[in-house]
Amino acid sequence: MSPELTPETRADRARELWLLVAVVFFGLLLRLGYLQLVRGGVFEHLSEENRIRSDVLRAERGRILDRNGVILADNYPTYRLTLDPRDRAFRGHPEALARVVEALAEVLERDPAELAAEVDQARRRWGAPLLLSRNLSFAQLSQLEERQDRLAGVDVQPESMRRYPRGTLACHVLGHLGEISEEELKQNTDYRMGDLVGRAGLERQYEKVLRGRDGVDYVSVDALGRRTDRFPELPARPAEAGADLVLTLDAQLQEVAERALDAIPRHGHSYPRPDQFPPPDSILHGPPSALVALDPRTGEVLALASRPPFDPNVFVRGLSKEDWRQVNASTHPLLNRAVQASYPPGSVFKILTALAGLEEGVITPERRFSGCGGGYFYGNRVFRCWRKAGHGALNLTDALTRSCDVYFYQLGIALGVARMGRFGEKIRIAERTGIDLPQERAGLMPTPEWYHERYGKGGIGGGAALNISIGQGEVLLTPLQVAHFIGTVAAGGKVMRPHLLRRIESSDGQVQRDALAESWEEQPLGVSPANLRILVAAMERVVMDNSGTGGRARVGEFRIGGKTGTAQNPHGDDHAVFAAFATVDQPRIVVAVVAEESGHGGSVAAPVAQRVLYAFLTGEAPPVRGTSRRTPAGPLVVEWEGD
Repeated sequence: MSPELTPETRADRARELWLLVAVVFFGLLLRLGYLQLVRGGVFEHLSEENRIRSDVLRAERGRILDRNGVILADNYPTYRLTLDPRDRAFRGHPEALARVVEALAEVLERDPAELAAEVDQARRRWGAPLLLSRNLSFAQLSQLEERQDRLAGVDVQPESMRRYPRGTLACHVLGHLGEISEEELKQNTDYRMGDLVGRAGLERQYEKVLRGRDGVDYVSVDALGRRTDRFPELPARPAEAGADLVLTLDAQLQEVAERALDAIPRHGHSYPRPDQFPPPDSILHGPPSALVALDPRTGEVLALASRPPFDPNVFVRGLSKEDWRQVNASTHPLLNRAVQASYPPGSVFKILTALAGLEEGVITPERRFSGCGGGYFYGNRVFRCWRKAGHGALNLTDALTRSCDVYFYQLGIALGVARMGRFGEKIRIAERTGIDLPQERAGLMPTPEWYHERYGKGGIGGGAALNISIGQGEVLLTPLQVAHFIGTVAAGGKVMRPHLLRRIESSDGQVQRDALAESWEEQPLGVSPANLRILVAAMERVVMDNSGTGGRARVGEFRIGGKTGTAQNPHGDDHAVFAAFATVDQPRIVVAVVAEESGHGGSVAAPVAQRVLYAFLTGEAPPVRGTSRRTPAGPLVVEWEGD
């Protein structure tokens, strides 16, 4: 017998084997105890994470309504498709992800290579599921349901989709939505990849009010990540819908305003007579233009339009190449010209020049300067009046009625740039109005300091005062600023901040904020009421007198005041400008119109304002063919086609 197999040797080996078994068993026991007692909670949590999934319940965005309850923005139910490229089914199996991407490309009718690149980028940069499509069709939903067992990481979720049922109506007021960016996600933890946020207009201004609060629900899932049942042990949190905005806007008046702007003839062509205003649908696209109508008593904006328009629905459903081309056109349809574009106000600015002259004691209502012979010699240059035959010697009221440039050239010289600049700053003519819209632009009221900073010492040209006096040169105002100023004059110096919000209501109809109960009054103009009455009377003659330049803004026998303007444009034809208010004795509405490169304010912009005034004052839609009626001042006749 070999010595290695002696009984003693066998006993030693048995003891060693049993010792090894005991050590292994004890080690396994310790490990099991560690996993169960020390790390048990962690692994239980991981197990539950694999079995239980939290689903986001997306909040419905608040609606936007006009002052009469007309819906301008609401929502409709639809479905969205997401893909999680980090799903456990794809770990170590890139070919599985490629097959899913290829199948989704077929369903979504997208280029597989393009979709694969998009998914790969998301996988590298984000841990969250990637939003692939919104507003899925019934056919797409059916195809996804049929292939559900082969589409790991894919999830179809219900969501509420934004809708603008009136299309382009009030598009610049409402604004549009856009997908949240990476930088915004880092700063806003309440948002998720793929969420839509307000990008412009009221959608941006009141984003926090409209958005609401997302909820969460817990569901059980199978090995493929498919929902099997709700998980009642974890309480769900329902989504809270966003609040509704009720606006000061009047949708009917807004539509009249937009159609009137669309009917403006291009390239300076004017209408033959006031009673031959073309049908609103006869010209589909007018020139770039803007209109603001507000209540000077309260600051409520009744209509605010900018042309050309855009359809905010395209930003929700996804921009096609054609959509992208249109919104990036050279006419800048996304620009809200009513608050984001500034123009020389032209002769409308003569109201401020006249008020400065009266307040500074430079003129009285009856003072007459040298007679207008069609131009004014200053230095070695002739500054022309719009009427080549001239106007003769006029007092202030006649000079405003006929919009005589020569009268205001001389008043501008008497005032000087410094006094006009100080007065403009005093009444805050070029400051932002504070309207509840984003990106409002300030105007420009040049002062000697501004000229020195821009052009150096002695940078004020000899004709600066003459140009400023008639709203030319460096003076720039937005259409909203023009409406705000004229409305303030009409209201006797009472300054009301323009605003679009009327009230905020919760989804169950509870009023959360009532703007009607708030004060929108600001620091008064601080000028003589008597001087304002002089200007109001003169503006009434601009429209109601047969010699006035604003006769095409008349509406029957209603007393209307206004001022025409024609702003020189170094890049093309003149801009047409007009501002009016009604009625003179009880101002309830002020309208300002600017039409780019369209000609004279009296012949182009005034008829646009007239249609808005007609709709507001009569409560009826403007007739297709003219609104001419006899007035106490006689038949509707315009003596000349000037300012």
